[in-house]
Amino acid sequence: MSILDSLKKAIEQSGLPYTTLAKRAGISPSIIVHFLKDNRIIRLDTADAIASSIGLELKLIRTRKIERNKGYTRTTTPGWKNDNNQVVLRATGKPGNTRGQKAYELRCSLCDFVYSSNGADIWQRKCPRCQGGRP
Repeated sequence: MSILDSLKKAIEQSGLPYTTLAKRAGISPSIIVHFLKDNRIIRLDTADAIASSIGLELKLIRTRKIERNKGYTRTTTPGWKNDNNQVVLRATGKPGNTRGQKAYELRCSLCDFVYSSNGADIWQRKCPRCQGGRP
């Protein structure tokens, strides 16, 4: 069974509405519908965001070329996880608390705490609840 087939099965077994999964993953519900019903292929970061929204962690193999091509914007992509196990859920659409920054919603993979962060801080953030990160 492929990783994507396993993800489809996990989505169906979760019993969560597609709209809830999409909101948690920071994507459009139609992406989930097309993935499940029409067997459309989805991007790896989208698959990772969906998996994170139902409590799974995909072991994705990324080449250096992919990482290099993403540049600095990869840290704000929904589903991206930093070295402290903080996962980007979505852009909030609100300004951050530092000039020129946007706020993003993050979720701790260890305790499921959800909080906001400036985009420039995502790469180094720690969970305020279980890792002593700043609130």
